[in-house]
Amino acid sequence: MKVNKKCILIFSGYNQRSIISFCRVCEKYNIPYKLVSSYDDTIQHTVYKRQVVYKRKDSTFDLELLKKIRMTIKDYEKMTILPSSEYINRFILENKIILEDMGFEIPLVESKLYNLISDKYSFGEMCRKNRIHVPKEIYSESIKNFPVVIKPKEYFCTNKKIISPVIIEKESQLKLFLQNNNLKDVYIQEFIKGESYYLLYYFSKNGKVLSFSQQNILQQDRGKSIIAAKASKIHLYNISNKFINLFNNISYKGLVMIELKKYDDKFYMIEANPRLWGPSQLFVDANINLFELFIKDLGFDLNIYEEDINYDAMYFWEGGIEKLARENRSLVYHGEFLENDKIKYRKYDVYNRVDTKGIYNIEINEEKK
Repeated sequence: MKVNKKCILIFSGYNQRSIISFCRVCEKYNIPYKLVSSYDDTIQHTVYKRQVVYKRKDSTFDLELLKKIRMTIKDYEKMTILPSSEYINRFILENKIILEDMGFEIPLVESKLYNLISDKYSFGEMCRKNRIHVPKEIYSESIKNFPVVIKPKEYFCTNKKIISPVIIEKESQLKLFLQNNNLKDVYIQEFIKGESYYLLYYFSKNGKVLSFSQQNILQQDRGKSIIAAKASKIHLYNISNKFINLFNNISYKGLVMIELKKYDDKFYMIEANPRLWGPSQLFVDANINLFELFIKDLGFDLNIYEEDINYDAMYFWEGGIEKLARENRSLVYHGEFLENDKIKYRKYDVYNRVDTKGIYNIEINEEKK
């Protein structure tokens, strides 16, 4: 049996829209990749199901699972694990030495630096020291002005509990949250109104920095997934240079997204994600080669197609709107979105494409079943 040098291993089912975007880039450049599907995975309704080499029976993610995958995929000398979700990234960093001995490659900075960026409190403190605005911290439980935001200080809290950021609208919600969570695990910030942006970066091993940005228009409530966004130019502003200097000073390499809010002509850092992010299809459609530079740094041979930036590019996930309607939840508007705008955005729907039409049909028609 011929043993090939290397492929990219992708765990599907979580952060799915970004994974689909990454698969599209792999297909474009003929980059070898394999998929591990999760239980009841929507990847089975796409053309990419042909790349599924292992099907998980449940949500368990441990070394035993990785051993089984390694035994299943024997025709590659090395497999680079795509840093697609926070949980996976934390696990593979914690078990890096064992996994590397098994033939896996971990394309992330060392664990201490990764956590410094990904943990919300530590990165906020770093931004303060670098004169980047962050929302004001509230030290008292006696809060007079709502809404506020409660965030976990670290990804893993007491007893390995994972707490997502929560927007608190009134005092009764605050009391309920504090009853069910340890106050030592979290901190409280003022809620910043205004425009919402993502700053997007790839910091290459050779020192090159590629940046782009998007303005978020529609989002699911509770701070969940972005529904609609459009290309922006704030990566050309001074705020972007501040983050470039920050990341260069700590020798960070890899993908990273910074969420910002703009209010009263000031940009506030909300959080950082040193991994793939949901609306990645926007920068792919805008001809920004973030994924290509990442793949090149992994050691794959590819000639990157340089195309003009498409600042007309948009991102849309209509299925996310349908999901909110089914669950009787709300859309959050960060910018103007008129009924006629749907026509423009629909051309860029992340799933309404030939390769993923199956997912689109399921999400759109599920309400009608």
